[in-house]
Amino acid sequence: LLFSTMKIGYYDNYPLTYDENGKPMGLFIDVLRKAGVLGSYSVEFIFGEFADLMQQLNKGYIDMVVCVAHTPEREKLYSFNAEPVIMNWGVLVSFKTLEDIREIDGKNVAVNRGDIYYQKFLEIAQSFDIKPNYVGYDTYENVIRAVNNGEAIAGVVSRLAYLVNSTKYPKVRATSFIFSPVQLKFAIRKGSEIANKDILEKIDKTVAFMKASGELDKIFNSYFGISRRA
Repeated sequence: LLFSTMKIGYYDNYPLTYDENGKPMGLFIDVLRKAGVLGSYSVEFIFGEFADLMQQLNKGYIDMVVCVAHTPEREKLYSFNAEPVIMNWGVLVSFKTLEDIREIDGKNVAVNRGDIYYQKFLEIAQSFDIKPNYVGYDTYENVIRAVNNGEAIAGVVSRLAYLVNSTKYPKVRATSFIFSPVQLKFAIRKGSEIANKDILEKIDKTVAFMKASGELDKIFNSYFGISRRA
């Protein structure tokens, strides 16, 4: 081993990545385990807020972050594996039926700080010349909860976060405003020690195999059969 410990960042985005009693869990962790990464290397997991983890990755404090949307901007800073683990997209949720996106002008809209869909939604709102009052939260669930409690007229979340939380927060509904489909992958800092390793290649082979065999879908669907312990 040329490097002592690989530090991997993960955050709360059930069922893709989440923490359960201090243990990393979720689909992306399942892929790492299956790829042999957890057995072949000394790994330290670091749990945090997504925006903070990406800053730590930039500064070289950690080596990898799981479940990162692959964008052209991020490609300049990070190396991604090639095979997306899953596709996701942004959706505007609300406690009322929004017929027109202009209804959110000047109103509170809950967003997840540092989130790709928040960034994209900012651009969309600007193109419509709409100026909501953005209120930042640290997880998608907190965004959905804020909408459910009436603290915001709408919220910007991922489709999966909405799926996972829809029964828990029954007042919140997905609107017809969906945007920015993205591929979710593993990101490592360009030039980091592990960038030269075959880790991303190992991950790609594993993801491709898990997709072809139907195992990835099976594991993903199994998370929706579990009632999450809050």
